[in-house]
Amino acid sequence: MPPQKTIPDEDWEHLRPTIRKLYLEEDRSLKDVCLILGTFHSLYPSKAQLEWKLKQWYFTKNMGVMDWKYVCNEYHRRKCKGKGSKVYLSGIPLRTKAVERGVSRYCYETAIEKTMRHVPKPPMPEDQPLLMCTPGPEQMNRPCRLDNIPWLLSRRLIEVLQVSRSKCQVT
Repeated sequence: MPPQKTIPDEDWEHLRPTIRKLYLEEDRSLKDVCLILGTFHSLYPSKAQLEWKLKQWYFTKNMGVMDWKYVCNEYHRRKCKGKGSKVYLSGIPLRTKAVERGVSRYCYETAIEKTMRHVPKPPMPEDQPLLMCTPGPEQMNRPCRLDNIPWLLSRRLIEVLQVSRSKCQVT
């Protein structure tokens, strides 16, 4: 198979928001992203080229064991302080169930760690776009009142005045 043609960085940067949306926000596979880029944007990257760019841009969907250990450590530290935690990976919020599953899967103490008096905490991952913060306030689902919006009130007043004028002119 002949080597894939090199794609200029300007073309990649031009489509970076589209690639981010497709790969991270819409959770599409690499194959789908390559197909969409070729079909709609006339960019024909190989899977390896796309993987390389995603790695350069730190667009990642998965975390390794050490990343989960860091999340677990921070999650429990914040929980002890009474804080909630929201985990973002590549700018995309992870579902609470996914975080709990990852914490339960990867955050166990080995026999060696249990016997040690001081277990060093895992370092913050430097190559992972990972963010933990306090979640924002919950959005309340209550109906929005439209009857007291100034623009709508003035519009109704204008309509009433126009109707009253037309009645005055008719009589």
